[in-house]
Amino acid sequence: GIIIFEAITIPSLMGLNTGLVHLLSYYNAKQDLARMKEITTSAVKISVLISLGSGLTLYISSGYISKLIFHTENLTPVLRIFSAAAPFWILTSILISVPLAFQRIKYYVYTKDFLESSVKIGTALILAFAGMGLYGVVGAFLASQIASFFFAVYFFRKTLFLIDFKSRINWQLVSYSLPIGLANLLWIIFLFTDSVAVGHLIGAPQAGLYNSATPIAMLLFIFPMALTSLFLPVTTDLHAQDKDFESIYKTVSKWIFYSNMPLATIIICFSQNIIALLFGQQYTEASTVLIFLTVGYLFCSLCYTHWKMLWIFKKTRLYFFLFLTLAISNII
Repeated sequence: GIIIFEAITIPSLMGLNTGLVHLLSYYNAKQDLARMKEITTSAVKISVLISLGSGLTLYISSGYISKLIFHTENLTPVLRIFSAAAPFWILTSILISVPLAFQRIKYYVYTKDFLESSVKIGTALILAFAGMGLYGVVGAFLASQIASFFFAVYFFRKTLFLIDFKSRINWQLVSYSLPIGLANLLWIIFLFTDSVAVGHLIGAPQAGLYNSATPIAMLLFIFPMALTSLFLPVTTDLHAQDKDFESIYKTVSKWIFYSNMPLATIIICFSQNIIALLFGQQYTEASTVLIFLTVGYLFCSLCYTHWKMLWIFKKTRLYFFLFLTLAISNII
């Protein structure tokens, strides 16, 4: 269910959260309050529409998705609960981007890492003791998204409450963000193409082996995501003021390399032991797959700062075409 939820909500976001962080950082450095108000209002107005649209789409198609993908109707109610969470998730992603644009990452941590996780775990435990089972877990997810939304609204108002619903849509935001949103969709396709292809061409058991290796290799994205959380707003701010940010770029790139090389080395050298420990001896055949995935994801992780440099210089279309090439080459 969560895979379907992400497959619908992440592309629906249209990259607006990234565009909002970049453009707000840029115009804040320029002290252009009028443009900041227009961009913020545009992001909120568009996100309201797409959040309702994505939630409604998932609700209407839940029965069809349940039958086509999961071959059962029992997951239809689960998907409909997820559809109720979709608008809150999208709106939270937009609203919490405003504090990030002003480099106030603590508000993001409070909302997404602390509150959302706490509500999700606490509610899941309560509903599990109440005998709710799977519905309790999904209900906890919905409760965590609602709680995150209200916290995001609070921090949004506390950081920058510049909303004028009479203002026009800022098409600079749309043209900047849309290629990123499409690239995110291609990334989702990229991640699931291999699994689907293996299952279809070789068989479900081999697909299970492949899927056991994938989440381990994806651990290589944890450090780059953490280290680059403020990279975009900080470097955009410096770029807007025509200041040099080469040292920041080199430092972050260096620490991504220093943190991921030892991790990748451990995974490659002890791939069989790691697979056996996490999934059992019957999955040790996936150790070779894990090695290849680790090498591939290592190179992807080292490109994190390079990708964000394209965002800073507003080369989002080039960013999209790079991901399009990656997705096509993966399919071929």
